[in-house]
Amino acid sequence: MEKTKYNIVLRDGCDQNHFLTEGDGKGLEVVDGLSEIKGLILLNLTYDEAIRLADSDDVSAIEIDLPKVSTSLYPPTTPLKSLTVDLVALTSYPTPYTEFVGKFASQFFHFMSDIPLRGAGNTAPLGYFASEDGRSNDEVVTQNYAGDYVDIVAVEAGTPDSGLDGYENHPDWDNEAGDATRFVKMDWNTYAGGPSGITAIENIQATNNTRYLDDHAIGVLSVAGGKYCGWAKVSSLRVIYLNVDSDSAVYNAILAWHNSKPINPVTGKKNATIVNNSWGYTQAFSAAIPVDAISSIQAYDTANNSVTISRPGSSWGTDLTPFYNNSIMPRILRDPDTNVYGWYITRDPYQVTSSTLSSILTAFNSAGGIYFVKSAGNSTAVGVKTDDPRWNTRCFTSGSFSYLVVGNTSGQVTITKNSNGSSNVPNFYPLRVFAESIPDMINVGAMQHSTANPLPDAYSSRGPMIDVFGPGNYTWAAVPQQVYSGGPVAPPGWPGGWFGGTSCAGPVIAGIAALMVDHFFVQRGVYPTIAQLKNLIISNAVSRVQSQSLANETAYSNSPPFSYTDSAGTVRSRTSSRLRFNTTEPYAILSGSFWNGGLSLPDLGTTLPRQGFIPYKIRLGNGKYISDVRGPAYGSRPANGQTYPRRKIKIGPN
Repeated sequence: MEKTKYNIVLRDGCDQNHFLTEGDGKGLEVVDGLSEIKGLILLNLTYDEAIRLADSDDVSAIEIDLPKVSTSLYPPTTPLKSLTVDLVALTSYPTPYTEFVGKFASQFFHFMSDIPLRGAGNTAPLGYFASEDGRSNDEVVTQNYAGDYVDIVAVEAGTPDSGLDGYENHPDWDNEAGDATRFVKMDWNTYAGGPSGITAIENIQATNNTRYLDDHAIGVLSVAGGKYCGWAKVSSLRVIYLNVDSDSAVYNAILAWHNSKPINPVTGKKNATIVNNSWGYTQAFSAAIPVDAISSIQAYDTANNSVTISRPGSSWGTDLTPFYNNSIMPRILRDPDTNVYGWYITRDPYQVTSSTLSSILTAFNSAGGIYFVKSAGNSTAVGVKTDDPRWNTRCFTSGSFSYLVVGNTSGQVTITKNSNGSSNVPNFYPLRVFAESIPDMINVGAMQHSTANPLPDAYSSRGPMIDVFGPGNYTWAAVPQQVYSGGPVAPPGWPGGWFGGTSCAGPVIAGIAALMVDHFFVQRGVYPTIAQLKNLIISNAVSRVQSQSLANETAYSNSPPFSYTDSAGTVRSRTSSRLRFNTTEPYAILSGSFWNGGLSLPDLGTTLPRQGFIPYKIRLGNGKYISDVRGPAYGSRPANGQTYPRRKIKIGPN
């Protein structure tokens, strides 16, 4: 009988060894004992065995190992009409083919940090970086902190390509001296908690020496820790894949490696680990319920106050603001039987948080010095986290009604009709999401590279679950798309190109996090807790992201499809957009659209408008002495130990 991998979450107090040797788990096939994650086991089960375990008093939850996809987008290579933003007065960013050579750094540096002073001697446009002597110099990015004591691991859902073997020698991954790569091939199977835990060839990298990179992983590591494209310019870089090995086995291996790291002789402690997670499950919602089938909303606010809002009669009429104002984003779908558009409310297929990921994050917290950055996804999901009272916001339905079943076939949206609504879709929680709802995650949405139009990328998931936004589409990275002509940065033939999606936004924030961890450690001699790092990221963010507001937020029109009346009484098309890539059907979930990036939701709703930011006080901050090694400020790195104040790292001409 066919078997499938399941994650088994044991109840508190259950002894795992007893469960497997004498309890309800006796005789079942163990894939990985997950030694680093308390109360979690990975088993290979038949359907009947899974059903039997579900009834066990020792089992809290059983979760099948779900398929995953990368949360990236690769936009067209045609250059945009203009990359000018209002930070760069009377000038514009270079074309993608010249950015490496012309600016020596990815464009997001120019709006994700600041400069200390703008005195008379500094004539650089606001947002550019000044040289040390205060002269105008828009080609230098100067950092004192760059992730020295941080190792970055990218958890990926792609399929590596042997044609990319050797790509780790790309100059974007060079060390400071430029004589070695910072990418480390890992035999992750040596850290597995069982003989079958890690078996994929792409996760046994040092031994096999092939198929350890794909273009998505390259983009992620470039914008997180690239010498020219990322913030964590000196962090070591690693990758592990989920496409064959299960989630729990992969994170258990990362934890085992983290917990067994050697002591860094400079600091007397092992390095911190930032785990970037630019992947998501394949489907954000499974059903869409007509708004008029919802009889009432039990809405919670952040203070856990609740209010019940009842439908006025048999219809909500033309005012859907009770949904919008309570984080519930109405969407436009087309009835496949009648071809009539209407407003619907979507629901997550699970209505619970992932017990597996919750167990993993608990283990991260216990280990200390390891952090989980999560790309929010490209399917326009709207959600909250489990510690937010709005998690319990609920929609109540009444009577019989038809609803739409939203499916996924080969990555594309399918829509069918089901008329048994009152029994199949009863009361539901519209703000619950499965994977991104865990409080200890740092959740990242995607936005545009602009302060003139600082909009969320239309595909990005959002809602109160988003901690910060990072740059999404049209982010320059060392991805193997285009080959530039060479120059002072690298020899001819090394490629670069556009990277995008929340897969890009997440690792950019992971790079910022590396600097914050680095700075925190140097100042205090300990690594921040997950909560402390999250607070640093949020408290240093800038309130910049704006809502597209194609729907009238004060009178959310219940009259689709794609027009609205603005406050001046003018009827406007919803297709007009300030987005860099045009979207013709905002708010719509249409059959045939791609799940990963094909849907559009321009409004922020109740998403907080925070853009990730690394202030100069951290980027250029000095440290305290944490050893007896001393030397001249900004001098060469000593052979042993580290000199403070820290030396500056420059990316650009001398």
